[in-house]
Amino acid sequence: MNVISKTMAARIGWTSVVFGANQVLRLLNNVLLARLLAPSLFGLMTIVNAIRVGVELLSDLGINQNIVSSPQGHTKDFYDTAWTLQVLRGCFLAASPLHCRSRSQHSSGSPNWR
Repeated sequence: MNVISKTMAARIGWTSVVFGANQVLRLLNNVLLARLLAPSLFGLMTIVNAIRVGVELLSDLGINQNIVSSPQGHTKDFYDTAWTLQVLRGCFLAASPLHCRSRSQHSSGSPNWR
């Protein structure tokens, strides 16, 4: 195995470990919330989380994968650019429901829609 292959294997290993840890934490979160919330609230939370995760997956820019696979992934400029893109994506994802709410409020004709 040459140096590039060892480096790539290490990167793949770290990415897999982080992904696995994330899945375990999501499972623990769901088990805990299922015990704490009423069934109707847990169902509502599950629907909202499914929509949220779907929107996040559809808007994923692949920034984390680029940091791992790029030869310049360890530089400060690369991290700063990735952070800026993630912040802009977060602002867009936060503003989208607000925009949709105002559009639906306007189309329903009700100024006090809640």
